[in-house]
This record gives sequence, structure tokens and C-alpha cells, in this order.
Amino acid sequence: MARLFDIILFGGGVLLVIYSNWHLDKRRNEAGVEEYSGFFDMLTHRAAAVGMGLLGFVIAMGGVIAFALSLIPR
Repeated sequence: MARLFDIILFGGGVLLVIYSNWHLDKRRNEAGVEEYSGFFDMLTHRAAAVGMGLLGFVIAMGGVIAFALSLIPR
């Protein structure tokens, strides 16, 4: 059961990384240029996307480490 939780944790982290990449790309227009209403709009949008990406990476790596530790016999 714990290994299943570790796999779910890893999957959730990966999904969060994928969502953060989508979050960065959703402000692009047809020409591929990012459109923002100002500097602080750009800064907060990118900070949110980078923060989500880093959090997703940490969650995914936590799942991998927990899964690897669960394979070690006691």
C-alpha cells in the first residue's frame, strides 16, 4: 500500500510539472510571443509557474526516494 502511495506521489509531482509548463505557455499568442499587461504581471505569472514546477519536481523526487527506500529489505 505504501508503494502505491509513492507511485501516486510521483505521478502527482509529474502532473504538477506538466501543468506549470502549460501555465507558462498559455500567455503566448499565435506568433509565439508572450503577452503581458505589465512587468509585474509577467513577474508574478512566471514566478507562479516556476514555483509550481519546482514544487512538482520536489514532490516527484520525494515519491521516487520513498519508493526506493521501500524496496530495501528490513
